[in-house]
Amino acid sequence: MSMFNPSSSPRDATHPTAQAGDRSNGSAAQYVAGLSFEDFVAMTKFRHPRLHGLLDPHWQCDGRAQAEVDRLNVQSWEFEGQTEGGRGNDYNLAQRNIDNRHIGMTRLLRLFGEDGDTLPGPRTVILDVLAGDGTLRRFCERFGGTSPEIISADMSRLMVDACLAQGYPSIRQSASKSFLKDAVLDGVLIAYGSHHLTNPERREAAREAHRTLRRGGRFVLHDFETNGPVDRWFREVVDPFSATGHPHPHFSADEMRQIMSDAGFRDAKVQAMEDPFVLTGDTPQAARRTMLQHLRMMYGLVRLTLESDADWDRLEALAADTLGEMTIRAVDRHYEATLMRDALVAVGIR
Repeated sequence: MSMFNPSSSPRDATHPTAQAGDRSNGSAAQYVAGLSFEDFVAMTKFRHPRLHGLLDPHWQCDGRAQAEVDRLNVQSWEFEGQTEGGRGNDYNLAQRNIDNRHIGMTRLLRLFGEDGDTLPGPRTVILDVLAGDGTLRRFCERFGGTSPEIISADMSRLMVDACLAQGYPSIRQSASKSFLKDAVLDGVLIAYGSHHLTNPERREAAREAHRTLRRGGRFVLHDFETNGPVDRWFREVVDPFSATGHPHPHFSADEMRQIMSDAGFRDAKVQAMEDPFVLTGDTPQAARRTMLQHLRMMYGLVRLTLESDADWDRLEALAADTLGEMTIRAVDRHYEATLMRDALVAVGIR
């Protein structure tokens, strides 16, 4: 029997127990926001009916959902809170400025438009598979009622709790095993973290995208190219200087094509896409420091302090040696710092 009370609110993700949660097995193991999976499903019926209609009811049979929740609770740690050894809190703070990736996010959204180059409308339902705390959904709010419906998903309880606290339709699940029905989505996006998936998980995630998409729906897979500048940044800076390390291989264009083909997508294409970081400040120095602080927070570079001028210079040199030189220019009444990143993007049609 569900214990969900429609008049109650999901616990804010900053609450200590929402961060720590229960990682153990058992029928009462927490799924999200202090709720079991059954309570979460009941909650969506009242608060997020569109999401509720996408959920596959078969998951509530024979303990299937509970087994998957237990697996998530054991495996998810890197983007949980500090009490679980993760760096999710710092990552979420870095995402407060939604403009930092506005160029890349706009380009990704356009790939779901009718011609692949226009923003889709509000009738388009897109699952953001690695949504974090809802960055893409927050970004879409600037378009008002003309933006697509973004359903945020993540395997991290901390991230999904943060999404729910903002009132976003969100679901906690892995990329390779979805709680959604067959053929209910117009788009599936896996971006900004695809390299965290193991090789088998990448193929399973593509098959799940194919299963949950309607005919004609689009799957967009975004990452960074093996041995490219961003790959070097992760290997030479993030791995040695972050709290969690970064032992995750990136993608090649051939791998993306093969994943699309094996999952059954047609007309699959792989292309390069500029996806820079863009941060602003009132002065050139403020813009520079905002960019460097963003890098430290986003990637959890806790082994790099930013206390002296030499510390700031060192981080800038590491970024320049891997990603390239930061550029700063005057824009209207402020200054804009840009750090270029070149991504790989594959698009396939169901």
